[in-house]
Amino acid sequence: MEKWNKLVHGNESKIYIKDRKYSDEIKIILINGIETFKNYIQNLHSKRKKTNSTIIKMRIGPDAFGWVHLGKIQEIKPENEVFNIISQVKLRKKQKLIKPINENREKKFIQGYGTFFYPPIWIGDQFPNPSLSDILSRKPLVKFTKTIQDINYKNKILIIKSDGFVAIEETDRKKATKKLNEIMAIALLFDIPVSIINESELGEVKIDPDDRKIGSQSMPINSMRTSLVNAQWNIPVNMEFNRIKISKNKIYKLFGTIDKITNDEIFKDFLIFYLESYTYFMNYLYSQSFIISWLIVERYLSIKWKEKIIDNIVENDKQNKNRKNDLKNPGRWSAYYIIETLRLLGIIKTDDEYKIFMNLKRKRDKIVHEGQECSKKESEKCLNLAKRILNEQIENNK
Repeated sequence: MEKWNKLVHGNESKIYIKDRKYSDEIKIILINGIETFKNYIQNLHSKRKKTNSTIIKMRIGPDAFGWVHLGKIQEIKPENEVFNIISQVKLRKKQKLIKPINENREKKFIQGYGTFFYPPIWIGDQFPNPSLSDILSRKPLVKFTKTIQDINYKNKILIIKSDGFVAIEETDRKKATKKLNEIMAIALLFDIPVSIINESELGEVKIDPDDRKIGSQSMPINSMRTSLVNAQWNIPVNMEFNRIKISKNKIYKLFGTIDKITNDEIFKDFLIFYLESYTYFMNYLYSQSFIISWLIVERYLSIKWKEKIIDNIVENDKQNKNRKNDLKNPGRWSAYYIIETLRLLGIIKTDDEYKIFMNLKRKRDKIVHEGQECSKKESEKCLNLAKRILNEQIENNK
């Protein structure tokens, strides 16, 4: 009994696990033998000819080995087995001589973070359509999942899979959260419904930098988003009822655009504000959504004020310099004054557009100063204006 409790060394076991014993190797041989016997019984009445042969040969250590033999063991021809053993030993020696130098080099993985698009999506022209055989064998979703895109985003490897899992090479969790939320915000502008990612919803991943694949992942189960990791092991049936189908073409366009438009720090802030506002809106928090959307609108108006007025003042004397400094002072110029000025200069082009800005500003003040509630319609109007501003910025950056 003491012999079978001996530990197997890594160079002796094909399936090497630390603290693995001889008895564990014997279990593998027995399991394979039982499976082979079951298959043999099931095929007894088939036309396939049964051969008397050794199916599995397994070396456990220098003093132990195991075989799984199909047929009558008394019919084994010793001379054939001896010849086969000698041939295998010779072949193994040759293989050792031509063993690649890099074979024993440990694979190096890089750290990253990932999570899922939420609400759940499926990227592809059609949902997985498992066959009856797939269903009976319980073939899980992960077997149908493919890498849709792997690119460099801000000089970091970014991977997105067909089940909506997205991962980025990054050692800092906060930075990873920000970058992934930039992607979510752009997806939202491409009419892919998403919600903001919380830092706690990121799982750690290991990325193989050579083949750009995810080697391993660990996901905290703390929200509806992160619980999607469990769906990877479910049979993918009726997915059209609980996932949104997104075409590959839309994803390609999204990632073709994203690197061009996220170099502007102000625009990146706008993206995160928009994503926050949309998330609040979808959770029926209309006042919060309105205030965050208005931040985008107000900053947009301030940028126009600076570009069209302040930047056009030439500082050729003290008076112009003082005038420019006065115009830069946000305490002296309210949003009402800025809207009026931009309309007079024709930067706000129509009276209808002017009325929208003014009405939204008045609503903002009533929410902030009087605690007035915001309706869904009012919140949606401000959210749509913020989206229009962002889309205008995307067009200007093309």
